[in-house]
Amino acid sequence: MMQLAEAVVGDIHEATGRFMRLLRRRFAENNIVILGEKILPANFGRHRLIIVTARNGGVRTYKFYLIYQRRWFESFQKYFGVPAEAASVNLSILERAVRHGYDRIVWVSQDGSMFWIDPREMKRIVEERGWIRKTRKTGEEVAHIPLDYLLRLG
Repeated sequence: MMQLAEAVVGDIHEATGRFMRLLRRRFAENNIVILGEKILPANFGRHRLIIVTARNGGVRTYKFYLIYQRRWFESFQKYFGVPAEAASVNLSILERAVRHGYDRIVWVSQDGSMFWIDPREMKRIVEERGWIRKTRKTGEEVAHIPLDYLLRLG
């Protein structure tokens, strides 16, 4: 009997810790000094809004929207005709990220892989290509983007 690989990242809390370790390391490598961090629950506690104030010459605030995605959207080809796995986010969340000037939407998967994209770029791509669908289950509009369009972190 085949055994399933054990999850490296089990939930949003572990995903947040994994992303924050990477972010802190990247900032330190680039001589960016973190002055403050806020991690706030979003989307009924399923996601996180991460706000980091840092000094890199001047003081700047960075905003990241973090999503723990157990599994990538494997039906992308079925719905959109493109053979790919995709990351997903509710269209309303994507639009909020654009409206409020978030720097990146970040996905952390169960296997520990991390990807991100500028929400403005994602919105442009999914609208141009029609990669938005309404779910049967909840009726919510969801934006999907193939992993190849995202920057892999780590």
